[in-house]
Amino acid sequence: MAMNFGLKNTSGISSNKPLLKPYGIYPVTFSGVETSEFAGKKDPSKKFKVMRVRFDGKDGYYTETVFFPETEKDMERMSFDNTDRDGKPYKSYMPSSYDKAMAIVAQIAAVVNPEGWKKMQEVSDKFTSFADVANALKKITDPMKGKFETNLKLTGRVSNGQLQPTLPNFVRINRDGEAYL
Repeated sequence: MAMNFGLKNTSGISSNKPLLKPYGIYPVTFSGVETSEFAGKKDPSKKFKVMRVRFDGKDGYYTETVFFPETEKDMERMSFDNTDRDGKPYKSYMPSSYDKAMAIVAQIAAVVNPEGWKKMQEVSDKFTSFADVANALKKITDPMKGKFETNLKLTGRVSNGQLQPTLPNFVRINRDGEAYL
């Protein structure tokens, strides 16, 4: 086969969007919710399910990836000792993977499609797994893909020695053990 050095069908501009940078607020458009499954790196027989929520803007894109909470370990809240302003000790708790996943779903649904969120809440007693929750979120937000515009605030976290963008931690656990946004 002969090499063809013609440039008629070659773009000089990348079609890839960069990842939005940490610690910024960006005008973005909601691009949708997708679910997928992949094999583990350490144990390829172990399957992981994730939900991805994507936002696109002129400066780039951001995708929040949420692993499906499926085990009792996903419900565990880590604790640490703390003191109040009077010096009295008490236990503080960090939100579990389940708490974080449900808070992200609630936040996305309530902001992107408030009417759909109300309907989702009404039927949520019938959900038996996080897959049901993710599918319901996808269903109520699909009509808003490419239409809903907002400002997305990103913070940062270090992963594999690199600073990566992430959504702010917007779920906390109060002293009574209740999760709140």
